[in-house]
Amino acid sequence: MSAGGIRPARTFQDAARDTLSNPQMRRNLRHATTTIREKRLRAVDELPDWEALRDEGAAIKDHVMANLSEYLLELEASVKARGGTCTGHATRRKPGNSSHKSPGPTGPAKSSKSSPSPLTRLS
Repeated sequence: MSAGGIRPARTFQDAARDTLSNPQMRRNLRHATTTIREKRLRAVDELPDWEALRDEGAAIKDHVMANLSEYLLELEASVKARGGTCTGHATRRKPGNSSHKSPGPTGPAKSSKSSPSPLTRLS
């Protein structure tokens, strides 16, 4: 943790400027960046359908983010059914609002979207 506690004593920009003025740190960063890029290129070259996989992954991520509340409710129901507890979730009762009811779990299959979930391709 920085000397400033939760709030850093220096801004990111100041720390980055100082670190990058150090020649050894610049060499280390250049080596790490080069190594990572080379390994990524080798991995991409091993997969003939890299772009298609990348597009499918992006579609899955977009679908999950668009339906995250539904997935979290489904997870909450599953955890509770197995005796677990959930804290810090969106359905928590607000203080003084005893009439608040948590909505029941709804899965992506009940979504009102007309396009099928890209997650169905994983099964």
